[in-house]
Amino acid sequence: MRKYVKTETISRTSIMEYFEKITDEVRTSIQNELPAMFGIIFDGWSDGSGAHLVAIFASYMFQDSVMTPLLACAPLLDEESFTAFDYKEYFESTLKCYGAHRNVENSVQFLTGDNCAVNKLLGRICEKPLVGCASHRLHLASKYFLNTHGMRLFKLTCYLFQLFSFVLQISEVLISKVYDCMKKLRTLKNSAKLRKLCKFRPILPVVTRWLSTYNMLARYMELHPYLSDVGNRWERAVAIKVLSVEEFQTVEALLNSMKQFRYFSLELQRSDVDMTDTRDLLDCIIASNPGIELYIGPRAPIVYSTDFEAGVIKIQRKADHDLSDAEKNAVKCFLKPSVHRNHNETTTSSGEDAVETLEALRKRRRIENHTSLYADVKHVLPTSNICERLFSRAKLTYSALRKNMLPVHLEEVLYLLVNKHLWNERVIEKVLVRERLRRNSTAPSIQALHSSSNAHTVNAPVQDSELPGNLSEISRERA
Repeated sequence: MRKYVKTETISRTSIMEYFEKITDEVRTSIQNELPAMFGIIFDGWSDGSGAHLVAIFASYMFQDSVMTPLLACAPLLDEESFTAFDYKEYFESTLKCYGAHRNVENSVQFLTGDNCAVNKLLGRICEKPLVGCASHRLHLASKYFLNTHGMRLFKLTCYLFQLFSFVLQISEVLISKVYDCMKKLRTLKNSAKLRKLCKFRPILPVVTRWLSTYNMLARYMELHPYLSDVGNRWERAVAIKVLSVEEFQTVEALLNSMKQFRYFSLELQRSDVDMTDTRDLLDCIIASNPGIELYIGPRAPIVYSTDFEAGVIKIQRKADHDLSDAEKNAVKCFLKPSVHRNHNETTTSSGEDAVETLEALRKRRRIENHTSLYADVKHVLPTSNICERLFSRAKLTYSALRKNMLPVHLEEVLYLLVNKHLWNERVIEKVLVRERLRRNSTAPSIQALHSSSNAHTVNAPVQDSELPGNLSEISRERA
């Protein structure tokens, strides 16, 4: 096919140079679009071969739309340490790439990440509210449900079959048994035998996937008729792992009760779900499964910034007049500029003036049909699933044939892939024209012309006015 291609050959070095220049153009576009304050969504990913990347997304409102550009996806500055202080240092260095004046203290409104101890400490160090990932909480709640609900189901099954009853973490035992069975079915001989019987393949759970355990159990239910058939003559290693009648009924009832968790987990992965939708979904689960509010309740111990999350939900529900003092203090970063100035003036005035100003604010709010004093907070996302989607792409990009790829090159590929809406063929043409003009400027004739006209020096950056007409207009539009 190469003989039909009309483009000139290009070296690997030139390709990577153009990648870097296009990345710089996209970074400049994001820098010009970033507001003074925005949120950060972050998460980490390990590929299993020693590489650990941390993705950082910005979240802000732009023309009534939620924008989530990728800011960075690279290893920490110190790859041997993964403390909260290292994460903060990584955030600071990333924000400096989008303006020397940007830092965590003055540019970040909130953080969104998993509900782990390191992230909570990071929130305390940065003095920023942390929105715990709702998908992570639901995953923890589903594990708790499996343990408690599995015990009840097994005790009921034992009673119906007039067997002895005992208290045991039976769900973990059954899941472990199904897992061992799936592993045995993945061997060469068993896999070949299974292909002759059915089209289903064994599935193993993934630690970082919320639905992997459910999918494994559901696949076993499809394979069970073929495994329990005595005529198939499975080897002993597989036969001892096949569930009995009582165990099969327990897993079947457990799957039926887990369908609700699966539905809500898929709903949380939607890109248009906000904090209010998430709270309503989690409340529905709590209403039908009492006890799991320990993980997904609005005031659960695992929630780090309870006042901030409650305040954001009230603002989205247009009920900011019901905010408590603690919630007002937590969401004060979302106050509209004029209201924020009045708030500062009120705090510096006397007590009597403050009361009068408060009454005036309440009266004006009633007159303006409950106009919110806070800016739009739809950009406060309830999950960090956007990072998980990036890591799924990274796994396909960073394949076994590309393990020698440098982290900086992998970051450029992912950066352009996620932020593809910020560049197109015109940006590529602009970069090519600038590079061509820069190379031509090194010729002796061009150097003499530039030195005589005193317009440029050698290797000076090319101005937008020197570009062709359409590219000059594009450059002004991007700026």
